[in-house]
Amino acid sequence: MGDKSIRKKQYIIEKAREVFIEKGFLTVTMKDIVEACEISRGGLYLYFPDTETLFLEVLRKEREEGNSEELEKADTAVEMLSLFLREQKKEVLQNEKSLIVPLYEYYFYLRQKQHAAAKEQTQAQAIAAADREGKEPAAKPEELTEKERFEMSVKVLEKLIIGGMREGYLACDDPGEEAKNIMFAMEGLKICAVTIGLSEEEVTGQINYLYSHLFIRD
Repeated sequence: MGDKSIRKKQYIIEKAREVFIEKGFLTVTMKDIVEACEISRGGLYLYFPDTETLFLEVLRKEREEGNSEELEKADTAVEMLSLFLREQKKEVLQNEKSLIVPLYEYYFYLRQKQHAAAKEQTQAQAIAAADREGKEPAAKPEELTEKERFEMSVKVLEKLIIGGMREGYLACDDPGEEAKNIMFAMEGLKICAVTIGLSEEEVTGQINYLYSHLFIRD
């Protein structure tokens, strides 16, 4: 691949990251990427066959820059919980949108794919199928509001806590309230990072404190 092609591929990855952050993983189509990059559909397919491959490339680039773990290695709910909280930490320290929403959407998309043979086609699969055919999803949500992002974060955190309990790693009387409390605390950290400034050590310590008591001690 020549220098020009390498630069174009990197440009597509960078623009795609912005699109995934804005819209999540499930609702993004190749058409969205084409419009963001202002290139032809054929020009995009020359580098990436679908949105999942492109998203994995975005994650790979994040990992190389030291910003993210490879999601495919998150085999358990506890590992995904740790990844989720690391992404929250990045938002606190950088005061910018991260890949939190598309990350956990992709996590659950993978879990749905694993059970696809025994279940009806899931919404995520339907969106992926429509994307491969060059069609728009039947019901494409609008961009998430801050309130919706917060509520979705609470829901996915609750599911991860419940998953960790089923795996035997975590213990919690009320996963829903625990998830909400953690997210309220995270929002407080984001405000403090802007108003008074927080070091990486302080943020790490607070995040560890938020969820360390959930783990079952031997």
